[in-house]
This record gives sequence, structure tokens and C-alpha cells, in this order.
Amino acid sequence: MTHANTYSAALEPVDPILFGDSRSARAGLDHLQLDQDPSPLTLHAAVAKFIWDASRSPQFPSALGDQVDDILQPGTASVAELLGFAYREAGGALWFPKPLHFRCSREVRKGERPRFFSHDLLSPSERLDNSTSSCPLERVLLGPALAQEAQEPLLIAEARLAQVLTGSIRQESLDGSARPLSDVFLPEMRPGIVIQNATGRTEEGMFFSRPYRRFGPATVEYQGSALGWGFAGWMATPGALTHLGPNLGFLGGDRRRVRIQLEALSSRGDVLASLREGVLQHAGRSRGFLLYLLTPRIVDAVTPWPAVNGVRPIAAATGKPQFVSGWNTKLHQPRPLVALEPAGSVYFFRWPDGAGEEGRKRVVEEQWLSAVGSGGAAGFGRVLVGVWK
Repeated sequence: MTHANTYSAALEPVDPILFGDSRSARAGLDHLQLDQDPSPLTLHAAVAKFIWDASRSPQFPSALGDQVDDILQPGTASVAELLGFAYREAGGALWFPKPLHFRCSREVRKGERPRFFSHDLLSPSERLDNSTSSCPLERVLLGPALAQEAQEPLLIAEARLAQVLTGSIRQESLDGSARPLSDVFLPEMRPGIVIQNATGRTEEGMFFSRPYRRFGPATVEYQGSALGWGFAGWMATPGALTHLGPNLGFLGGDRRRVRIQLEALSSRGDVLASLREGVLQHAGRSRGFLLYLLTPRIVDAVTPWPAVNGVRPIAAATGKPQFVSGWNTKLHQPRPLVALEPAGSVYFFRWPDGAGEEGRKRVVEEQWLSAVGSGGAAGFGRVLVGVWK
């Protein structure tokens, strides 16, 4: 579904944010809930509710299209779509999950912050005659072991992601272009009161702990009006919006405050356009293309692997799945548990048979910010396209 109205959204947390349920998972027992990453559905709901509140009408706003029972399965209804999101630094710089085929080394000196260095990009290799693998795909990703490979999740700057998507990585320092998630937010445990599932009342004397995320403030050098770290997202709506903010909205499982500002874009093609143009320039000098998960992908038995025009990938670099649920506010019931393949996962494809440079560019254009798997309208499975050499 393609909508004519596209908006960028800046979301800046005012309060610490809880991503997940706001109550104990075991009623009547103290429970320590694990931290989890923000779901695309959470960001989609925050922006959509902000648009609804800004309309100052109790009726569902026509700009958001049709109101559906489940945004994960909208059917043929015309609905607002989340095209993707990234972390946003005060001042507007964007940070993205490190692609999982991008290998980095880590250096730690006593009393200093870890430093990261780019090493190489894994690409599909023929299987050796005596090799075994649990992966059913045609090829594997092989590379010599790194003595100090970085294992923790990293974010990389937009300029560095451009190099990865065009296969142009060199071995060099990543100072200023790679950082751990602890630079963006710090975990903050907060107590909660146990709620009886049957009655909705509090359980006297029963508490549990919940992991919030306190997002970092703007740096001392920054002179603008941004509050600090937050999110940048892109929304496509069936109708035009008249109220863009900034104003306060709510984000997360405990409805914590966040400042939201929308900005109209001339077209969907404006979203991360410089990244796309770089890939287009390298399409003719590559062995194949790749899909990089900008947002997590819902995995199920029907779609164990994403496909492009019916063709599945020849190799992949994927992360450990996370199992999440949620709450359907329209139907007042919990959502089914789903498995999410993490953002940063990468799938490798061959170019279509006989595709020249123009045909390859057409693949890049058609797949850019497309959705693989279910839940695309809510922002799941949104991809960027790169090349491998």
C-alpha cells in the first residue's frame, strides 16, 4: 500500500520509558521482568495516538485511514503505516543497528572506554565438501576468527551504514561512528504494585521490579532545543495531517511522556534518500543484493525466510529471536506471542537472471523500505537494500 502523505517523526522521551508490560507477569508473586527493545508496534501506536489527540475529536481521524481490529492484520483496509525507525541523537543524527555481517573488533584499555574498529563484511561462500550446517540455505558466511571480536549490540552512524550497504568497509577506527546502547540509555529499575488479574485491584503489600530506560540528555556542546536521545520514525498516512506539533504524547507500556514533532516530507522517496542513492551507484559493480532489517521481522512457520519475488535468500546473518506479546486496546485482549528476528539481520540474494544495471537499480528502488513478513503496516520487517561484492 502506498500513501501520498509521508511524515518524519521525532520522539524525545521526557520520562524514563518502559518497553513491555506495566504489571507483574505472575500475579501475587514478586517478579523481575527482563528488559526488552522497543517494538515497532509501540512506536506506531505512539505516533498514531498523537495524531488522534491532535485532531481534538473523539472520532477516529480520517487522516489515519480505517480503524481496524488488529493493525498487524489490516487486510485490505487503508491504514497508516510505520515505514521504519532509528535512534536519534540531539541535533538529528541517526544511529542504526549494526548489520550482523559487519564484523568489528573491540579494544579495551584499563580505565578507558572500549574502542571499536571495523574489520570486514562477510559474504556468501560455497560450502566446503566436508562442512555441515544447520542452516538450510544454499551458502554460508565464512571468515577467519577474530581474536577480539565485538559481541555486544552496537549502533552505527548513518555514514558508516552507507559504507556497509555499498560494500565499501575498510579496516579503521570506528571512533565517532559506532557506540554501545549504553551511550543512548541507562537501565533504571522501578517498583510496581501487583495487580490481581481477576479483579484489576492492587494486591496489598506485593511489589515487583520493572526495567525502565532513561534516555541520555543532550551533550553540553549542543545548543539546540532537543531534549536528548530519542527516536526518529517515518509514517505514511492515507490523509494529510493538519497538526504536526511539537506537543506531548505517550510512549511505552506505562504511558510515559514523550515530546513528538512531525514534519511533512515531499514524498516517500525522501526517507533515507542519500543511503538509497549510494546503493544505486554500486548496484552495477556487485555480485548480489542484500536486505538489511531496519526493524524486527515477525517469523512464523509460513515465512521462515523473507523472499523477493518468490525467491528466498542464498545466505543470511541473523540474530537470536525475541518472543514478545502485547495488548490489543481495540479488542481489550492480549496479543498472541510472536517471534521477532532482530533488527540488523541481513539476507543475501543473487540479482535476477539477466538483470543489467537498470534492472538491478529497479530491484533496489522496489524493495527500499518494503516490508518482509507480516505486520508491515505496524512497522515490522521494514528493510533497506544493500549490495555484496
